[in-house]
Amino acid sequence: MQSLARITGFAGAAFAGICALASPPPTVKVAAQLAPRISYRTDILPILSRECFACHGPDEVARKGGFRLDLPSSSLNHGKTRRAIVPGNPSKSEMIQRITSTSDTLKMPPPEVGHRLKKEEVATLKSWIDQGAIYEKHWSFLTPVRHFNPTKKPALDTKTHLVDYYIHQKLSRIGLHQNPEADKTTLLRRVSLDLIGLPPTLSDLNTFLSDRSPMAYEKQVDRLLASPRYGEHWARLWMDLARYADSKGYEKDHERSIWRWRDWVIEAYNEDIPYDKFSQLQLAGDLIPNSTDRDQIATAFHRNTPTNDEGGTDDEEFRSIAVKDRIDTTGQVWMGLTLGCAKCHTHKYDPISQTDYYRLYAIWNQTEDADLYDDAPRIIVPTTVQRVRLQQLIDERKVIETNINAHDPVRDAAQQEWESSARAKTIWKRIKPTGVVSNHGAIGTPRPDGSILVSGTHARTESLIVKAAINTAINSFRLDLLKDASLPSNGPGRSKEDQNIVLSEFTITHVTTAGIRKRIKVTASRADFEQTNWPIQGATDGNPATGWAFSPQNTLQHTAVFDIESAIPADGTIEIQLDQNYDNLSSGCFAISVAQTHQTSTRVTSADVAASLFIPIADRTAAVRDQIRDHFLETYAPAAEMLAALNKIKQKETELRATFPSTPIMRELKANHSRVTKLHNRGSFLDQGTIVSAGLPPLFDTRIVSNPTRLDAVKWLFDTQNPLTARVSVNRIWSRLFGRGIVETEEDFGTQGSAPSHPELLDDLALLYQGPLHWSQKQLLRYLVTSRTYKQSAKRTPLAAQKDPENRWLSHMPRVRLSAESIRDQALFVSGLLSTNIGGPPVMPPQPAGLWKAPYSEMQWQTASGEQRYRRGLYTYWRRSNPYPSMLTFDAGPGDVCTIKRIRTNTPLQALVTMNDPVYVEAAGALAEQVISLRHTPK
Repeated sequence: MQSLARITGFAGAAFAGICALASPPPTVKVAAQLAPRISYRTDILPILSRECFACHGPDEVARKGGFRLDLPSSSLNHGKTRRAIVPGNPSKSEMIQRITSTSDTLKMPPPEVGHRLKKEEVATLKSWIDQGAIYEKHWSFLTPVRHFNPTKKPALDTKTHLVDYYIHQKLSRIGLHQNPEADKTTLLRRVSLDLIGLPPTLSDLNTFLSDRSPMAYEKQVDRLLASPRYGEHWARLWMDLARYADSKGYEKDHERSIWRWRDWVIEAYNEDIPYDKFSQLQLAGDLIPNSTDRDQIATAFHRNTPTNDEGGTDDEEFRSIAVKDRIDTTGQVWMGLTLGCAKCHTHKYDPISQTDYYRLYAIWNQTEDADLYDDAPRIIVPTTVQRVRLQQLIDERKVIETNINAHDPVRDAAQQEWESSARAKTIWKRIKPTGVVSNHGAIGTPRPDGSILVSGTHARTESLIVKAAINTAINSFRLDLLKDASLPSNGPGRSKEDQNIVLSEFTITHVTTAGIRKRIKVTASRADFEQTNWPIQGATDGNPATGWAFSPQNTLQHTAVFDIESAIPADGTIEIQLDQNYDNLSSGCFAISVAQTHQTSTRVTSADVAASLFIPIADRTAAVRDQIRDHFLETYAPAAEMLAALNKIKQKETELRATFPSTPIMRELKANHSRVTKLHNRGSFLDQGTIVSAGLPPLFDTRIVSNPTRLDAVKWLFDTQNPLTARVSVNRIWSRLFGRGIVETEEDFGTQGSAPSHPELLDDLALLYQGPLHWSQKQLLRYLVTSRTYKQSAKRTPLAAQKDPENRWLSHMPRVRLSAESIRDQALFVSGLLSTNIGGPPVMPPQPAGLWKAPYSEMQWQTASGEQRYRRGLYTYWRRSNPYPSMLTFDAGPGDVCTIKRIRTNTPLQALVTMNDPVYVEAAGALAEQVISLRHTPK
């Protein structure tokens, strides 16, 4: 029993009064106290939540009559003359009078509802009121307590397994007992399919059959848990929860590269990362101090939400939908609660208000993703194989560079001679600006070396005009974009986040001493590097929407050369205008040089950097030094071979880096860009109401954190006072082994969900999981599959069929059909075709032709060949708008939303798939070849 203070506190916390206790008043009759006790939690709450809470429950908008039946403070005290419930006196209780009334205007539920309470339900309600109308917490909102205590049960063997003890208890009450243990062949097949999703090999079976030791079975369990196939099998189950797919969804359903997250899940399961850490990384890995690339990849769990690339859609609408999906998924996966019901109105059955929902929304509303076409933010991280290969190339490159840079007096002398010659022959001369004008408030300051440093206002777009006197005839112009220590991130751009620059237009005007202005035509241009689709010609084409940029080489200095149609005479002044029309991507430091001759080269080479020789060697950037060195090596025969080898290695390195997978991740907005969250009236993002702050629902007696982050939310989920997380996880794992959860409604632990068949067992397993097992799923699985209950035969006796027709009490081990992926994997395994490769991009095994003929899409199903054709099911390319058909036929979900459990169906199509699908036909052929070869093998 709880104290009244605690009851009051809980009831006042966001409709949690469903869960309060009340002591029976002194008016309760003695006879009522002797009658079988009626439980609010198990007997009354299901009736009220089904028949009454829609109008007299938590939802304040839908509430009728101004009172609630879910709160004792309302139902027992509402009304001065007539109360809904009068403890100990059903006849004076308005609720009983209404549900038994024959008047159409008074009876409840109202006639328009179309149904009434059954006689036995009315009798139950009367008995409950007669016994004092004691309210109790809903079972799943009570903190688990330990029930099994061998020291208080002297007749019980202290070695008795928790599972076996509770299952035996239930069975003995109905006159049943457990089946004997299954034969070893059946047992090994069962546990192999459950732990790794594949049947045992003949060698595994022979080893098990020949092992007569008491721990023979446990050895096999340990072997399976250590297998890398374990991670693949359980990752597939988790992918259902994460609504994983290889495409974005909605109309266009374009490809999304997110398979690195799937591989992370496989690795996490194989490493047996504790469930609390496993969850923390996926929900808030980016917020962990010193988070690694691997931690950030884990956060792609919530980037599996669909993205709408259809033209004309509102990005904010679909960003909002994605945030809500993350709240709903988090609630179902970790807490078994239907939080999504509260996005439009206060939950009608569970203590979750609409404000609670949007306070959670505010936590997840602060991430950078915004339904963008490129799925930003993303992280580029090589796979393990790619990382090894990259290091090999880097090591090879360093060896060559060491040889090139080794002390060589002959070469050193030759380089000095070349530098002296280049200094004497340089064709470039930096102009000395007489003024710099900005159209948007920036300040261009000329420096002694001729460079111009930009400071002051950093407008969204910028236009700078550089003026200089003409001292010589000019045929070519050169623009150097320079780095500088005074710039954010050292430049060359002014943006701290992105040092790229977009030069939209480079225009030249000659102003004669007579004041005549003439626009100078650029006839040829080239640059040292060009970003894809942003060539240097874009800076001289007269189109302000095009331009020159140089991503991904954002952090390097860059050079562009412009030849003009006819020479500018040494008369008057020149004005060079740099228009930079792209958001915040403007130059921070630059210099302009001129030459008397045209530069006939088609590209900017190391010869073009001769002007940099005027800068002291110690002040040259690494990029400039490399260019000078490369020019020397190009002209110095003994080093040419080494240079060719170096360039070849660099090319391989560049090509390898281009293949690194890019994965969408969660990343928090910067503090000064945080979003304001408002309650969405009726769930519409277009109809927003009051501002709400981030907060965690006051469902339980857990710590309340002000302004919580996603990291705080994870801590709240795994707080020892949170009664749901451990229960929900244990129940889900139990369901995968026994075909049905202890709570059958895995997705709903609220008042509308099923009651647990073995509540004490669920509590004890939950405490075992979060306590002694430290959230280790492998250890939990080992504990469950070594129970006598799990190892019993699946044979059903006539008595069991009569007393336990649905096998709810586990009088025998249930026979459950395999998942879609396991059925396919097993066919490939027994035929010898199954590939053992782990991880990597999704593959496209055979499927009927023409299924991907969809509008707005150029995606093609490229049927895999060789070993890729026979990868495990979890690697199959999964397109939301057109999932792999044979697996869909066997009840795999489309991946649009979180799938807590798959519905099992039995249809003729499933038989047709196994007889006609190319995968099964090929597997059958391969198996037949094995059988034939065995028959013809000499004995």
